[in-house]
Amino acid sequence: MIIDLHTHSYYSSDGKLSIPELLSLYSAGDIVALTDHETIAGWNEFRDEARKKGIIPVLGVEWFLSGCCHILSYFVNEIPQSFYDYMYERREKERYSMKLVYVKAKEQFPNISSYEEIMQTEPSIEKIMGLPVLARHLATVDKKDNCNYESMVRDWKREMPESERPQTFNPEDIIKLIDSWNGISVLAHPFKNSSNKDGRQSWVEVEKKVKELACMGIRGVELYSYGSNLEELGLLLPLARELNLFVSIGSDYHNKEKGLNRSELEGLDESLKNEVVKWLAT
Repeated sequence: MIIDLHTHSYYSSDGKLSIPELLSLYSAGDIVALTDHETIAGWNEFRDEARKKGIIPVLGVEWFLSGCCHILSYFVNEIPQSFYDYMYERREKERYSMKLVYVKAKEQFPNISSYEEIMQTEPSIEKIMGLPVLARHLATVDKKDNCNYESMVRDWKREMPESERPQTFNPEDIIKLIDSWNGISVLAHPFKNSSNKDGRQSWVEVEKKVKELACMGIRGVELYSYGSNLEELGLLLPLARELNLFVSIGSDYHNKEKGLNRSELEGLDESLKNEVVKWLAT
C-alpha cells in the first residue's frame, strides 16, 4: 500500500497532471492527498475520481511562506464555510495580482506576448497566470543564461503593495488559521532549502525550525518526501516523537521530472505507515 500525502495536479501553477492522470499512478487501497498550492479548485474532482478507483482521498493545501518553509494543511474533519470563503477571496486576489505582475513584465520586456496569448500556451483551469508560466515565457524571449526569471517574477510580486496581492503569511499566522478551519498543519520537506536554493539544510537548522514551529502549534512534520533519504528520516522521527508531532510522508509529485518515485513510499517501514494512518483516522 502507498500512502502519499503530498501531490500536485495542474491546478498548481507548476503541476502538469490532470486529476485522472495523477490518480492513474496509484491503486485501490492507496491513501493519497491532493495538496495543490493555495487552491482547492481540484478538490471535488479529486475526491470523486479517487473514490471511483477505490483510492482513499485526503484533501489538503500547501502554503508558501517566503524565506521560511512550506506548510501543508489537511482537512479530515468537518470544514467550516469560513475556509471556503477565504480560499475563494484569495484566488480572486491572486488572479488580480498576476495581471499586475504581467503589466510589470510587459514594461520591462515589451516583446513578450499578450496576457491572453501566454495563457493559451499553458492554460490554467482557474484562468490564473502562474508565476512559473510567466517566467518560462520571459526566458524564451530574453534568453539570458544567467538570469533566474522565476525569482525575478516572484520578487516583482513580493514588492507589490499588500493591498494588491494575497496575504503573506508568517508561520504562526497560517498555523492559527489552519487550526481555526479545523485542519491539521504539517511542516513540508523540512530539509529542503526554501526560495529555490540548491542543496539541503543542515540538521542543526532543521531541528531548530521544527522546534520553533512546534512552539507555534504546528501539528506534524513530513518525514520523507522528494529529496529525502533514510538518514534524514532517522533524525526526524525521534524528534517528532519527542515533540509529540504527527508524522507524514509524501512524494511532492508534480510531474515525472519533479517528485519522489512512489515505490520509495511503498517500501517504507509498515510501522511508520501505521503512525501516519493513526492521525488520518482521528
